[in-house]
Amino acid sequence: MHPSIDIKNEANSHLEALFDYASMGILVTDSSGNIHAVNNFASREFGYAPGELYGKNIDKLIPVRFHESHAAHFTKYLENNQPRSMNRDRDLFAVKKDGSEFPVEICLNHYHKNDEQYIVAFVNNITERKNATDKIDKLREELERKVMERTATLANTILQLEKQIKETAVVEEELKKIQQLFLQLLRNYPDGAISIIDRQNNFIYTGGTLHTQFNLDPRALIGNKIYPEFPESVQIIIQSLLDDIFKNKIVVSNYELPIQPSGDIYMIDAFPLLEEDGTIDKVGVIIRNISELKKTEDELREALEKEKELNELKSRFVSMASHEFRTPLSTILSSAYLIDKYTAANDQAKRQKHVQSIVSAVIMLTDILNDFLSVGKIEEGKIQIRINPFNIREVIKIMIAEIKPNLKKGQKVTYTHTGNQQVLLDQSALKHIMMNLLTNASKFSPENTTIKIQTTAEPHQIIFSIKDKGIGISKEDQKHLMERFFRGANAGNIQGTGLGLHIVSKYAQMMNGHVSCISELEKGTEFVVHFYINNKLYENDITDRR
Repeated sequence: MHPSIDIKNEANSHLEALFDYASMGILVTDSSGNIHAVNNFASREFGYAPGELYGKNIDKLIPVRFHESHAAHFTKYLENNQPRSMNRDRDLFAVKKDGSEFPVEICLNHYHKNDEQYIVAFVNNITERKNATDKIDKLREELERKVMERTATLANTILQLEKQIKETAVVEEELKKIQQLFLQLLRNYPDGAISIIDRQNNFIYTGGTLHTQFNLDPRALIGNKIYPEFPESVQIIIQSLLDDIFKNKIVVSNYELPIQPSGDIYMIDAFPLLEEDGTIDKVGVIIRNISELKKTEDELREALEKEKELNELKSRFVSMASHEFRTPLSTILSSAYLIDKYTAANDQAKRQKHVQSIVSAVIMLTDILNDFLSVGKIEEGKIQIRINPFNIREVIKIMIAEIKPNLKKGQKVTYTHTGNQQVLLDQSALKHIMMNLLTNASKFSPENTTIKIQTTAEPHQIIFSIKDKGIGISKEDQKHLMERFFRGANAGNIQGTGLGLHIVSKYAQMMNGHVSCISELEKGTEFVVHFYINNKLYENDITDRR
């Protein structure tokens, strides 16, 4: 029998590790807003030394201009007592020790202890996300401003030149010089083209690096139809835009036009060049290659999506942790309380029962923490795959012996192997896969049932199968089995985080494998993992990943 004080310490050490090493700020206050606990991440985020915030009021971390509104929201939260996110309809800011502010995302929860209500605040710094959003907005605003400036300047230049040509009686040589200067201006327009087009869709003037990209001489295009080297579908679009401008005197701005097969994206701005009497005989067209800009926008958008996904994962972690930790922690607390009541010598059996309850609860907490830690390492790319030869039959038998004490009453495991017993895999990763699948097979199967394990070694693949007679998985749920935090609709109150199969699929992928599921409700489930070993090139590739 383990002394209860050791088990408490072990549970506390796990909880302290979760609190101190969480990658988000966590603060605990009483109903008056006084801080009772703060993790290291939050202390660093707010610029305080460890322990410096203990006993301080939460207002110390809130900008002064928000104190009044925060007090009202805090009182309302105490009245409702519901877990919530504070960012639904407002932007939140926090203040560091040095007085600087930063945007935050906050989730609240609560618990009671000794008739006192405590509030747990999970704080996430979203400065990078807001900076990325602001950067996209600034890029777009700057682009629109430059387009309008260039459009207005060029249109004005063209009109002024035409007016000068009409109003000034110049010799033909001088006229040619002006035309040449104007064409030189157009010819050197970077990353696109500037053109003036008549009602017959012929070029009057044109130039820019776009023509160079298509191996065209702008001088040879004058008097000819628009953009002859563009695909016919693109020419039709441009012609349609020009027809609309001539007919309705509209201005076309920021029209995006992808051109195949190059895959480049161009932006078109087109506008009518009005005569003094208001008629339109010509249209100005500016075409710019914005492929690099779109690529930058896509990269920023992808970064924002990843940030959003990470924040959703953290929120789901908070929700899952709050739910899954409550039951084992309550068991530990109640059992520890009852052990203290059984002081007589003949109470040994009762004490032993509650000690075992505490041990089971601690094991449950440890399993939950291990799942969270495994997902974290996988997401951060910290898992190293080391391919080595070993006897799969002997290793599987050892694993079965390790898990046997945790099986339900009357459950047994059978194991068969076919083919060469020497295989080339990562033994540790295989253990993670097997322990997860075997634990699930036991957990979701009734007592007095048999779990079957089969391994097969073939020339180009190793197959691992585990089959149970449990509650089964519906066809709809099978589509989402490998997603993080997903649990089947029929899982009911069976304990679990919804991370086990996600971890299994990731480990399988790392060893060039994949996981499939064969199941029917109330008739059992079989998980099959295929590890593909094509040739020595694969072995070298896996080794290089270490």
